Amino acid sequence: MPWYAIRISPGAARQNMRYRGHVGPRGGFRLERYSDETERTAIEAALDDAGIEHYLPTEKREIRQRAHTNKFKDVRHPLIPGYCFVRNPPDFMCFDSIPGVIGVLGIRGEPSIIHPQAIAMLKNAEAENAELLEKQKQKRHEAQKKLTRARASQLYPVGSRIKVQSDLLGIVDARITSVTGRKTVKAVAEFLNGLVDIEVRIDQISDVA
Repeated sequence: MPWYAIRISPGAARQNMRYRGHVGPRGGFRLERYSDETERTAIEAALDDAGIEHYLPTEKREIRQRAHTNKFKDVRHPLIPGYCFVRNPPDFMCFDSIPGVIGVLGIRGEPSIIHPQAIAMLKNAEAENAELLEKQKQKRHEAQKKLTRARASQLYPVGSRIKVQSDLLGIVDARITSVTGRKTVKAVAEFLNGLVDIEVRIDQISDVA
């Protein structure tokens, strides 16, 4: 059966969220928001409910959890933002009632068939991304376990330009000024057209030049 592309609304590719009621110790009632345990996005959940086969190509990225600065989680991001692929719909009018669907990709009112090779290429890209992510995780874990101060000085020499994922400043460019331990360095960061001194954890550094 052929694949077709549908346009999806902003936010439809975010993780599906659910709500459950919670009664507090004083009898108050509130709704608690929680993530879909299957890691489905909102559009995947809607298409599942409609019984339509689908494929949303995504890549996983490891991000730092806000509440736990030393912990990470995997987050899915669409490879082709704004689009999802479907196969074997009962008809194309059914998408009018599915939340998150804007329309079907086509020419002059006729839905365009997506070549199977294009789908295969996207799945290969997903597999390569998953393999790369696992290698990055292993590299980070090994670095955290085995890194000594002497080794840190070799990997992050004074004067090196780095990119830092700062909890306060976001992603910033910086220059290492000293290695303070096996897990931290001091650097001068570019921020708001000026320079600020920061202490950086090794796992916050993404690039070294």
